[in-house]
Amino acid sequence: MLIINIMEKYLKKNNRYKCIKIYVVIHLYMKVLQLAVLASGKGSNLLAIIKAIENGILPCKICVVCTNKKCSAHDIAVKYQIPTIQSISPEFKNKSEREKYDEDLAGLLKEANPDIVVLAGWMHILSSKFIDNFRHIINLHPALSNTFKGANAIEDAFTAYHSGKIKYSGVMVHRVIPRIDSGPVISEMIVPMSPTDTLEVFTENIKAHEKTCLISAIATLVGEHNKFIVNSRKSFVYEGKVRTVRDIGYNCLLLEASDRLSAFNSHRCIVPNKGRCLNMMSEWWLKNTSHIIPNHYLWSCGKYMVVKKTTPIKLEVIVRGYLTGSSSTSVWKMYAAGQRNIYGYDFEDGMKQHQKLENPIITPTTKDDDDQPITEKEIIEQGLLSKKDWELVSKAAMELYKYGVEESKKKGLCLVDTKYEFGRDVNGNIILIDEVHTCDSSRYWYIQDEPYTEVSPKKIDKDMVRDWLQHNCADVYKDSPAIPKDVVKNVTNAYVEYTKLLFSDDPSRQNSITLSQTSDTWTWETAKNIYLNYYKNGIVCIVAGSTKDEAHVNKIARCLADVNIYSSILYCSAHKNTKKVINYIEKHDSYDRKMVWVTVAGRSNALSGVVAANSRHPVIGCPPFADKDDMMVNINSTLQCPSNVPVMTILEPGNVALAISKIFS
Repeated sequence: MLIINIMEKYLKKNNRYKCIKIYVVIHLYMKVLQLAVLASGKGSNLLAIIKAIENGILPCKICVVCTNKKCSAHDIAVKYQIPTIQSISPEFKNKSEREKYDEDLAGLLKEANPDIVVLAGWMHILSSKFIDNFRHIINLHPALSNTFKGANAIEDAFTAYHSGKIKYSGVMVHRVIPRIDSGPVISEMIVPMSPTDTLEVFTENIKAHEKTCLISAIATLVGEHNKFIVNSRKSFVYEGKVRTVRDIGYNCLLLEASDRLSAFNSHRCIVPNKGRCLNMMSEWWLKNTSHIIPNHYLWSCGKYMVVKKTTPIKLEVIVRGYLTGSSSTSVWKMYAAGQRNIYGYDFEDGMKQHQKLENPIITPTTKDDDDQPITEKEIIEQGLLSKKDWELVSKAAMELYKYGVEESKKKGLCLVDTKYEFGRDVNGNIILIDEVHTCDSSRYWYIQDEPYTEVSPKKIDKDMVRDWLQHNCADVYKDSPAIPKDVVKNVTNAYVEYTKLLFSDDPSRQNSITLSQTSDTWTWETAKNIYLNYYKNGIVCIVAGSTKDEAHVNKIARCLADVNIYSSILYCSAHKNTKKVINYIEKHDSYDRKMVWVTVAGRSNALSGVVAANSRHPVIGCPPFADKDDMMVNINSTLQCPSNVPVMTILEPGNVALAISKIFS
């Protein structure tokens, strides 16, 4: 972004010569980095790197693969036409023999001129005779830093857990130094452990995290090399008060939750750990409220979250259960100023601050730089939502709040008020977006402080900052004093405490809240790459001929989600709107990723045939049916597609998901 801004500045001044010079420097600087991969085993991590490069995830090239024994890694390199070195390591009789081997190996590798040497399951301890020859050498190790070193790290961690010495383990990628598994850590991931895990299960969990960790580390080094190129305008969407949003393609957005804290519509301070805590809170609530209304959540890690791309509805739907608040749009501020009809609700005289309302109320505001109260009538008149859509949104908001109150009570907390935001997905359906029930978007008090009108409730949200500003500012919207360190510390502790309460049944997640993880220093590019490569192995588009089949479609989507495959959904009849279907096919065929179509239609089933005839990707027909007689009609329609129009037919949604996961593997 820095370089782009500089170029734009020069162009505005018509200094095109300087702009061209900058452009040349950029391209010289951003060379494709060369990787040398050293492996001694099956080569699964080598294959992960190859796939990441093929998919455009890593802007690198593997210049050589070296193996020190006969193994599958060598065969994988040959298959992908990568130059290989087989340097069989003997039984070393003394230190000088080991050092001579390392020196000779370094000489062979230097001919390939690698920028980074990657040890991916390399079972040989390298001496300084090798290490001193390369600037970047990284090693993948199946344990966290400063824990279990050497070849038996997995077994040692397993034994330590069942002896009560540790609560979790993990994987790391570190820089190689002469001491075993002791170099500076580049990437690190926690792997939860369970008392029911066998050694085999735990080993598989470790292996599953290794690839992600390794790709993250390589991406980090690439990012360091190309440090001038932070992002591009194509990816950048906007930067809000607390979040940066970027478009990563495939109808997905990447949200980066910062540690910035906003109050009274202004940035106020940096709260350590806030971004990670916010994401963990949102992840928990979005996963646990999807039965009320679908939402945009897909994947999260650290302070990053991948969500479905939507068109936001410019409303904040605020639900309040108590007469409280500090902003100009709060019910208490209006009530204290003498208003008795607020947001269309009548309030009686004599009510107290923090008093519980007889029933929760909805107080919507506009979604602008300066949020303003708005009524249901105005929402409909201004065309923000139809009456039907407002009824859907307000009903969902009330149900979400009710669920939030019940779950918060179990944690010893009172959900006082909160705000919800909604958007329309690619099919125009209204879904829940943004964060949900976090300490940023919600007000929380401790239940033990009831009744709240008799005391000043102890808070576990950013109201601590609001309260301080109100006591120290003449105008909270205009004044910008520095927030004291003790106030910031209290807010940090509140966010961490709330997150721990939320994950009270998951000790491994609790422990991860305050751990210093590399994920907090990832670039947005790294987070995108990790998601696209490992959590979104391909694209699945479910196309249904009618919304009457929505229940069947949703079942397919849920089965796909269970195996970490995201699906988009389109309802469109091939009979009635063939052009729309074909345009949709052409758009998705342009994506350079694995893809499968799932068609849901019965009777004549033109849909499956149209998709199969016009797409280069596989088509699975999963026809809906009401009973056995109906089933035979729908199956026959799917099976009788003409030649050169291949449509696979699968009846069970679970088998559809299983088949696609095998196609993507």
